[in-house]
Formats: sequence, C-alpha cells, structure tokens
Amino acid sequence: MCSKQSDFLQYIEKLSFAFSNRGYPKKLVKNQFKRPKTSKSTCNLSDPKFITTFSPGLHKINHIMKTAFPILKESDDTKDLFSRSPRVVFQKPKTLKNLLVKPKFPLSCNRKNETTGYGCNQCKRPRCKTCKFIKTTTSFNSSVTKESYPVVGCINCESSNVIYQINCKHCEKQYIGQTSNQLSIRMTGHRFSLTHDETNKPVAMHAKMHNEKKIEACYDLIGIKKVNRNVNEKLNRYNLKKCELAHQLVLKTKTPNGLNIQ
Repeated sequence: MCSKQSDFLQYIEKLSFAFSNRGYPKKLVKNQFKRPKTSKSTCNLSDPKFITTFSPGLHKINHIMKTAFPILKESDDTKDLFSRSPRVVFQKPKTLKNLLVKPKFPLSCNRKNETTGYGCNQCKRPRCKTCKFIKTTTSFNSSVTKESYPVVGCINCESSNVIYQINCKHCEKQYIGQTSNQLSIRMTGHRFSLTHDETNKPVAMHAKMHNEKKIEACYDLIGIKKVNRNVNEKLNRYNLKKCELAHQLVLKTKTPNGLNIQ
C-alpha cells in the first residue's frame, strides 16, 4: 500500500529480488507481480477519507455521509470542499495481544524521579533519613570472598519485602537483614537500637565499638534483593528468612567474619 506509484514500483523490485533469492522461479514471480503493476487502481488517492477504528456499530457512517453530502453541495460555502462523498476507512482495532503483551524494555522504578532499571537508589523524599546512608548502586559484594553480585530488583528507601546489606565504614564487617516493611521503617528500628544502646543487637553493638551514635556515621546501606511478596503472610516471612539465610552463607556475614549472630 503505497501513496506514490514510484514507491510502489520500487518496492515491487525489492520483493522480486527477495523472492528470487529464496529460490522461487523467476517466471512465477514476474507473472504474480505483473498484475498489480499493470492494473489500474480503482481508488483515487485524492478522494476524501474518514479514518476511524473499526467497530460493528460504525457501518452506518457510510450511509450517513452519502445522505448528508447533498447538503454540502447546496451551500456556496461548502459545495467545493469535496468532489465526492468521503468514504470510510477502518483501522484495525487493538487485539488482546496488543493489550496483554508488553515490550520487553528494562523495568523502571515506581518513583518518577528514578531513571535506572535494576539497582538500589535513594527515594529522594524530603526529610528521608535513610537517603543519608543508602548507596546508589547496581551491585554489592562480600568483604570476605571479594565476589561481586548484581542487585536483584529495583529498590529504594520505600521498598518493602527486601533483603538488605549494612556495611561498616570503619572496617569490613557486614550485616545481612530482611524486612517485609518498608526499608526506611526497618532502618528506624536499627537507628533506635543505636541511640538507646541496645548492645544485644549486633548492628548497635558494633557501632558502639567505633563510638558512633548515628547509623549514617557508621554504616552504608544497600538493598540487594527485592523478594516477590506471597499473599500468605506466614509463607512470605518464611521465604524472606530463607533468602536472608542464603545471602548470609554466600556472603559469609556470620560471626566472626561478619555481624550476623550464629
């Protein structure tokens, strides 16, 4: 479907060459293309068209246009607008495939101010205390094995159901934790432990060794994995705990190498 005859003839030549390269007999190809090249089109491209998406209820439009066209001809202002009644041209409507299948572009974060797909980012909310020490990164590593791993999912301070890593700024100790709440809420819990000298908590106990009272002064934070939430809360917490334990073993964050208690 070409608007210019020259474009049509040029494209016919390309198709002929393509079919010949694929082994089709040249005579057959030539005969098949001969008919549209030589036949006269019954469609005048200068004819006015009313283009719309197809719908079963729109079949009456043609009748309406033909009925109303004489009215235009009776007026001196509109009689020269169209040489003939406009014809209706239907476009293909969206199918279930168009509605359900999405292009496989990289996933983006929910927040509009984030441009990266996978990785850990700040939420950039005003007065967010977690933004002060959460790192913007797409990877994390083990201070023991020196192996590096990609962040799984798109994580920020407001993300929930995540596995996170806390890294000490003064030494190479690391801590792996999990939370079903927002990451910022979980960090509030750690912050409370530091300010209230809860030395039975490993993160607070280690900060006291470095004489630090603020979590952002002692640690960096990385959200390392977004875990799919299960509607069954008990099963969801089990999955989080299992994933947390697996990361502790792989990254070797249990004491004495790390801060996680045996």
